[in-house]
Amino acid sequence: MRKLGYWETALCLLHDQLAGTGTIFSATHIRGQIDFAHFKKAWYLLFQRHPLLRATIEQCSDGYYFKENARFDNIPIRSISHPDPSHWETVVEQQLSELFPTNQYLWQVILLHTNSLPTNEYHIIFCVHHAIADGLSCVYLMNELLTYYKQINSKKNITIKPLPLLNPVEKLLSRPILVNMAKPKKDPTPKPISHTPVFYQNYKPLGQRVTKQIYRIIRQTDCRQLTMCCRQRNIKVNSAFNAAMLLAAQIMLEPPLHTELVTPVNLRLYCNPPIGLVHFGCYISCVSTPFALISDDSFWKLAQQYEQQLNAEIPKLASLPLEFDSANASQLSTLLDIESARMRLQFTSGFCVTNKGYLPFPKHYGPLELISYFTSSSRQAGDLVINLSVTSMLHQTFCCFTYASPLIQSEWASHFADQYINILLGAIKSTHP
Repeated sequence: MRKLGYWETALCLLHDQLAGTGTIFSATHIRGQIDFAHFKKAWYLLFQRHPLLRATIEQCSDGYYFKENARFDNIPIRSISHPDPSHWETVVEQQLSELFPTNQYLWQVILLHTNSLPTNEYHIIFCVHHAIADGLSCVYLMNELLTYYKQINSKKNITIKPLPLLNPVEKLLSRPILVNMAKPKKDPTPKPISHTPVFYQNYKPLGQRVTKQIYRIIRQTDCRQLTMCCRQRNIKVNSAFNAAMLLAAQIMLEPPLHTELVTPVNLRLYCNPPIGLVHFGCYISCVSTPFALISDDSFWKLAQQYEQQLNAEIPKLASLPLEFDSANASQLSTLLDIESARMRLQFTSGFCVTNKGYLPFPKHYGPLELISYFTSSSRQAGDLVINLSVTSMLHQTFCCFTYASPLIQSEWASHFADQYINILLGAIKSTHP
């Protein structure tokens, strides 16, 4: 048994007390014939290799614990067929509405075959408890799954070396690395910003909310131009993704708008030793950056401001508690707004962009062709107005805009996604830094 860490416990509380909030999904579109027996064997190899895929969660008097006692045969890995090419979106919504029986298993898979097309089209829909995974772990797990499938299909002998169960990321952090990143402040600490209230468009209690998604793709030419524009201005592409979020929010909610951006931070590089990408788990924390938006804010100015604020906030993660215990229980409960979540009438956390960077995965895995990859997490708690998950691979960027319905109306969310893409593409077509 291994006790859950601070963020792992937070994510467990969100799942258990706020209708499954935080459950991660990924939907991987594959072209080519998939043998279900080979597919399931590939999952079994992953199950053997990664300890958290074998984990269940047990609640004890002093907190939650992982136990490596899940049985592979009890984990739902199903194959279904449907004629509608967009049916995978419905399946994702259904899966995100279900809670995990955490004492039995913490993940499940559906292999969906679209049986009305002349080509073999599949979607691998993977849902996993956030306490054992983050978005980057999930996408690398899919790469590993498809690699195993290719090897099984070619009858290659595969030797699995089980990986160890790592300690919680808070205990692996190198606090000096984070502290040394902090730069002397040239300006006084900015005053706290009082958020502009963003009220639910239609209220429903927790059990009647559905996490929904809007999917958009940024194609190769625009991705290349975005990268070039960011290099010219010496900022990261992630900052451009966040600037577009701010301006879309400004248009949809009208200025002046006081809000915040929530950014999940990959902590792997700040650990000693660094946590390799081979390890499946939840190795993130979150930071918030406040913004008081006015009507004449420019895209690239906001991108620069966001990057400066983010760089200033990351060193503060050195103060993360080492574990969840009674001493910080009230702090964690307040952070998650668990008590107010059941009755509040407005969003509390602004907007979020999760960007995994560019992923150098192949387009083909033996007979299988990788077409697209979307991922996000369930948001039934009604904390974020819009949660955008960005995955860049195959020279494209796959954008998943997530919202809680009916707290946000579907038409509004779709319009928001369109505004976001138009703002991003409009900015990169500008020739002047």
